[in-house]
Amino acid sequence: MLDFAKAQRISLTQQVENNIKNALIIGALKTR
Repeated sequence: MLDFAKAQRISLTQQVENNIKNALIIGALKTR
């Protein structure tokens, strides 16, 4: 159970990081 919760937390942080990266890329493209 603890390992599963850890994996879920890691995947959540990865999703957040990907969302931030996508937002930065979209923002950079829009400013051009």
